[in-house]
Amino acid sequence: MKRILLILIFLVCKKIGLIDGDFLFLAFGATFSYPLYSRWFDTYGKETNTRINYRYVNSGSNIREVLARVIDFGVTEAPLNDRERFKAPDLVLHIPIALGAVTLAYNLPKVNKLKLTPEVLVDIYLGKISKWNDPAIAELNKEITLPDMPIKVVCRFDSSGTSYIFSEYLSKISEEWEENIGKGKTIDWPVGEEVKGSEKVAQFIKENEGTIGYLGLTYALKENLPVALIRNQAGEFVAPSIKAIYAATKDAFIPDDARATIINSQMEDAYPLSTIVWFITYQEQRYHNRSYERAKELVKLLWWCITDGQKFNEELGYGAITKELRAKAESFVRNMTYDGHRILGEKGIKSLGIKKDFLILRGPGGYYESDAYKLPEKDKALVEGEMVSVDEALEKIAEKLLAAKYPVFFPGPTVIWKTEERAKKATAIIRKIVEEVGANIIPMPKYWKPPVENPLVEEEARRFWTDNIWFNRIDVCVFVGVPCPYADVGLKILREETDCYTIALCAHAGHKDAIITLRDVTPEVLEKLYQAVREIKAAKKAA
Repeated sequence: MKRILLILIFLVCKKIGLIDGDFLFLAFGATFSYPLYSRWFDTYGKETNTRINYRYVNSGSNIREVLARVIDFGVTEAPLNDRERFKAPDLVLHIPIALGAVTLAYNLPKVNKLKLTPEVLVDIYLGKISKWNDPAIAELNKEITLPDMPIKVVCRFDSSGTSYIFSEYLSKISEEWEENIGKGKTIDWPVGEEVKGSEKVAQFIKENEGTIGYLGLTYALKENLPVALIRNQAGEFVAPSIKAIYAATKDAFIPDDARATIINSQMEDAYPLSTIVWFITYQEQRYHNRSYERAKELVKLLWWCITDGQKFNEELGYGAITKELRAKAESFVRNMTYDGHRILGEKGIKSLGIKKDFLILRGPGGYYESDAYKLPEKDKALVEGEMVSVDEALEKIAEKLLAAKYPVFFPGPTVIWKTEERAKKATAIIRKIVEEVGANIIPMPKYWKPPVENPLVEEEARRFWTDNIWFNRIDVCVFVGVPCPYADVGLKILREETDCYTIALCAHAGHKDAIITLRDVTPEVLEKLYQAVREIKAAKKAA
């Protein structure tokens, strides 16, 4: 019934000229981030005379309407799962727009700075701990007199992104929760009063002593509700804050599609229930007789939100997207298409003041205009299409290797098969780096000058690279000492068919298809990389 109503609204708006004439966009957003995107849309609408008909529902509803192509875009903190992506008629983009936190707010007279561990939190939501003065809670809060009062748990019954974040966290920290209840936008909660929407959760907590519930930080701040300090992986009790949310991004792995999680970070000052918020929309915008002008205006709106709109995030209780997330968001918006052609084009880029600095990113989406294809200058390196100093590139490589789950070095025959001292020295340093970052080594076969014009060689290379990457689940790989023709073929294949982050350390001119590439690499450069790895590890340990 709701979908029929939406379609009718859409058709009426089209008929009277509000759509494609005055560019009225239809958008659904989750309650978690409603305070933020409502400010954005109101501000943008006044600045540009663009009409945005938005309503806050739950994440499940706006994902359904995006998949049905009823609305222009949705806002969610629960990314599409693989099943939902498979259902989509075309590629759905996850455009990062903000960072947020799910808090555990409570109502206990004269109790502030309540501390909870993951284990206690799980037991509360499993119903195993039912009194506020339970010994497990009292042991964590010796300086507080806890009341002999039943714990009232409040949950969401609607399809909620906030529930998804909270249940994903509980699944990460508890095998019992993961096996018996699991994660999702809708949960069969073992205990608790169930309500609909973040505002109802806040209202229930405020009106009922002894209550605890999960909701977005903004809603807790608005109602002046106390929030619990949660023990993170580093053993620190951390309160939700903008600073603690940013800290949770420091060790995050951001995949090519940006469906990343920053939940349960290992950073010492990170709040464990932090999350990313996304716009979801289609890369290809020609559908349902949409006009090119409509698609272009949508791109302008999205671009404003990930650039100028970010200034509103912190004042409303959200974090702005990090540099890495913003690079991905800008890349997605730049490459939205209409009938297979980029919507912005050259004129559109200039009209928005976008620099033409196409980023080299991992995965099939990493192929952009030929402007991106270049080689590093003398004494320089290329990092994601940007020319930087060698030292800056080495630091970035060290960070990527240390953050990777399955880093691998692919040493080629020029370092593992040659016998001169230079090759031996390079091999010894590579082994030191591998041990320091916990990487694996997959040695290259003894190829010297493969006839790259022979398609059989490319097919052989395809099997070698993709089989190794996919089978071993490699997320970051380093080419070193690989003959240039063979490396060029391999890097093209990996960028086309995998989402592996590729790094090429070349003794010659570098490799244009690597995400990071250095030229004129010597054992001395490798030694500097080793030192960079050690320094970053030491700094993280000291922090």
